[in-house]
This record gives sequence, C-alpha cells and structure tokens, in this order.
Amino acid sequence: MPHPQALLCGQKKLHKHVRICRVVFFPYLSHAEKETMQRKKFYTARKKQLAKEIQKLKRDIERYPKGTLVISASKGKPQWYVQRKEKDGKYSRTYIKRENLMQAKKLARKSYDRAVMLDKQNELHCIDRYLVNCSEVNYKRFLQKTSPYRELLVDVNWENAPYEKNLKYPEKLTHPTIRGEKVRSKSEASIADGLLAEGIAYRYENKLVLDGVELFPDFTLKSRRNQKLIIWEHFGRIDDPKYVEKTSRKLKLYFNNGYIPGVNLIMTFEDKNHPFTMEAVIDVIERYLI
Repeated sequence: MPHPQALLCGQKKLHKHVRICRVVFFPYLSHAEKETMQRKKFYTARKKQLAKEIQKLKRDIERYPKGTLVISASKGKPQWYVQRKEKDGKYSRTYIKRENLMQAKKLARKSYDRAVMLDKQNELHCIDRYLVNCSEVNYKRFLQKTSPYRELLVDVNWENAPYEKNLKYPEKLTHPTIRGEKVRSKSEASIADGLLAEGIAYRYENKLVLDGVELFPDFTLKSRRNQKLIIWEHFGRIDDPKYVEKTSRKLKLYFNNGYIPGVNLIMTFEDKNHPFTMEAVIDVIERYLI
C-alpha cells in the first residue's frame, strides 16, 4: 500500500485497493464519485487505526527506561551508552555494561518504537491533508465503452473480433459483467470488471490448443504495458482434491508450452475460506498488466 505522501506528491497511483468498485455499489453515484467515496472511506478507517496504534506506542515508550540509547564503536566493537538530559539542559552519558544487556535492549526497542510512531504520525498528518483536499478526477471516462478515446487506448478490434468460445455448460454462465457478458463465477465477474475499468482488452474463454488438447482459459488479454497476449487462469476451488488434480494437468500443459507465471501466465486461487476479492483483482492488474 502506498503511503498517503504519494497522494500529496502527485505520484501516478493513489491507493491500489480502492481504484475500482462494481456498479452494484452506490448506483446513484457516478463512477468517479464512487471511487472518491471509497478512497475517503478507506483513509478515514486508516486514520482511526493509526490513532490507536500511535496511542499504544506512546504507552509502550513511557514504560521503557528513561534516556536514549547511543551507540559508538571502540576497537571495532559497539559501546552502549544511555544519554539523559539533565536539569541544567546539558546531556550526560552513562556507559552500559555488557551484564546490563537487557537495559540496552529496552532502550533499543524504545528508539525503534519512537521511529515507528513518528512515521505513523507523519502518515496521519498526510491523510488529514488528503481528506481535506481530495477531489474527483474522472480519468476512467477515457476507457468507457462509449468514449471516443477507447479505440485509441484499447485494442477494440482484437477484443471484438469473433473467436471460438467454450460452448460447454452454458447453464453455468450465471454471473453478469459490466461489459454485458455472463461468466461462471463471482470472482471471474470481478476480474472482467477490473480489466474493463483499466482499459485492458480481453476475451473470455477463448479456445487454445496445446499439445492437441483443447483449453478454454478464463481470460486471454492484452497487457497495457506491451500489448502482448497473456493468459489469466483463476482457480476457484483449490480445496477440492479432484479440482486440484485437474488444475495440475492444465498447468503442466501451460508450462510445457512456454507459459511462464508472471510473464505470460497469471494464476490466481481461492477456496471457501479465502475468497478472491476485488482488492486482489486490482493488485494483480497493477502488478502485471499496467
């Protein structure tokens, strides 16, 4: 997660976990307004969490021995001192003997916790400034289906060209996407919506033959970085042994035919206890595709 300082310094990315939200949320708001609301909601929650963490660090720091650890070197070995400010404003140092190792450790932890606290205080200050100055910038309008810019930013000719689709089990295509198609799971719908929002051309279940075996990868897409074709397979039932066995055979086909994870093959996974969230979709897209 980028520091809020990145938001204030004009860097490209805001917060990777809140750049997209499905249209089912806040249907009366524009897409950009939804994003702004989600970002503000996230950073408001982050602000509360930081305040708690800072208070805990303050309490911990008060429990440590008085003074500050100072480390110097003598004949290549570290020498520990505790530095204190006297009543006259001057500083004094007292040598910490090796048998008082625990005192040195506590003072070291005190220095570390103080640095962590200062970093969190700085982040909190930046969040306050961000929440005051946050404004809507609807950059996603360039990528909308009706935008005249889309055909210049996305390979729509490849995306819309006819291709061989998976015709098996059409009754399982029950989850609609923003683009208007239906896919086989909620997670696949999230992936499709994320790709559309980021202007990444894709085909759903485009036929692929490897070693004489017909495959229908979940998504065949074009990276925005270099326009190269990439396969994205989402494996949604890895707590099912039979499904895992089938998945292993499919992955072996990919590996034997030049598909390399992180290069031209993206693999994501979930089970009942670890669902694949929109946050995870966005993280994958930003990591590998834009």
